[in-house]
Amino acid sequence: MGKNWRLRERYHEELVPDLLAARGVGEAAAQARLLARDLHDPFLMKDMEVAVERILAALAGGERIVIFADYDADGIPAAAVLTEFFRRVGHQNFDVYIPDRHNEAYGLNAAAIRKLAAGGAKLLISVDCGIANAAEIALANELGLAVIVTDHHLIPETGLPPALAVLNPKRADCVYPEKMLCGAGVAFKLVQALVSAAGNFSRVLGKNPQTAQKVSDGFVVPVGWEKWLLDLVAIATISDLVPLRGENRALAYFGLKVLRQTRRPGLLALYRQLKLDAAYLTEDDVAFMIGPRLNTAGRMSHASQAYFLLTTRDEAVAATIAAHLDEKNLLRRQSVDTILNQLGVAPTAGTPVLAGPILVAGRDDWSLGVLGLSAARVLENSGAPLSELGARLNAAYAQMSPTVVADEIVIDRELELAALDETFHRQLEPLAPFGADYPKPTFLFSDLTIAGVKSFGQSGNHLELTFTDHERGRPLRAIAFFNPFVALALAGGQKINLVASLEKSYFRSRAELRLRIVDLRVVG
Repeated sequence: MGKNWRLRERYHEELVPDLLAARGVGEAAAQARLLARDLHDPFLMKDMEVAVERILAALAGGERIVIFADYDADGIPAAAVLTEFFRRVGHQNFDVYIPDRHNEAYGLNAAAIRKLAAGGAKLLISVDCGIANAAEIALANELGLAVIVTDHHLIPETGLPPALAVLNPKRADCVYPEKMLCGAGVAFKLVQALVSAAGNFSRVLGKNPQTAQKVSDGFVVPVGWEKWLLDLVAIATISDLVPLRGENRALAYFGLKVLRQTRRPGLLALYRQLKLDAAYLTEDDVAFMIGPRLNTAGRMSHASQAYFLLTTRDEAVAATIAAHLDEKNLLRRQSVDTILNQLGVAPTAGTPVLAGPILVAGRDDWSLGVLGLSAARVLENSGAPLSELGARLNAAYAQMSPTVVADEIVIDRELELAALDETFHRQLEPLAPFGADYPKPTFLFSDLTIAGVKSFGQSGNHLELTFTDHERGRPLRAIAFFNPFVALALAGGQKINLVASLEKSYFRSRAELRLRIVDLRVVG
């Protein structure tokens, strides 16, 4: 099913006010809120004082603490956030448990709870999971294991789990202003509260002054230290596609600054592996390069590899893991391509055999870790063989929705290539970072003549188009990763209409304005 192009209504002639208005922030006050970079008081979150008091008591008593994390690019950084805090305060009696995506259910599970309790754990802190695990948390309580849930997923209809504390801004009784934090964002707020409590233990341990004094004596954390964890939070915030508005924008904005100067051996090794220049790292690098490598660990091996990458202090180990994750990411892409080719819907496979609003397919030899990614690519490329289940689902869908709306690409403005200069780009820079619910500006360029076409990348599966603009006085490149336009057989001399966003590349430390292709159509 093709995508519709729609040139949206223009709200202002000036570019920046127009872009902001199109993103729902036309009023001056709304723009100020959008561009503000303030962090909220973590103690506004329901159960925060209870959680902080219990963790400080565990630190004072030297109790064994377990961080129970989800296995994706949100849960893994969240676990690293808490790990860095425990290291900073000198608490070594902790462990991190990340389930095996292929052999364990999502979230907490009974077997793991029993194992952790038998191993002497007294406090379990879930990150990016736990809100739907009432039965497992009840079991933990029976086994003498206190549970603090930090999560951001929707509260189940059955209500909150029976944990000692449930930190989740989506709770109906929680007044925390930012409801759309990712899992690592919630974990960061917990650490922020713990660090702020260091200067005022009576606030959370007033009923137990001896414990407060004991923790205070060994609990030395400089004010503002937690900001150095924002590189981890930014990775999760951008990768998990939470709306980049409100506090999430602040976390991403400052987190990108920390990512550009990070000293984590694992991230530095990954930058080298991916040939990323840390000084010019953008949200796109996180979304399309770093995040997928972290997710690949859980999909293709075990998520603990990504966790070790983020937390190791050994440069040699970091280099080995970075290379491993990059290799697994390539294998992940190959696995998806294999599935698509078997379905007959890969771009190189020609015309798909079927199109429908609901597509059903499956094989025993397909890897569970890449099925979601494959499904997304199937939707992009349309059809797939049907089955009886597929036919029934499509019939049910037709009864509910007689008309199917095609995917739509909203275009901010139509431009000439000559408009794309440094002055134009500088207007866009203050509006970044872009992401979920705050899309990057897209522009339409009509009747362009392709000057050159080439493939690039290790597998030659990325596309580069070159256009010559005599007014600019130099060629302009446009790129598309994982070229979805193979079937068009693009060649020099062809005329196309192009929808793209503008970005600044620093590949090999050379600054260059280029276009990132969103979609294109051959003219004539």
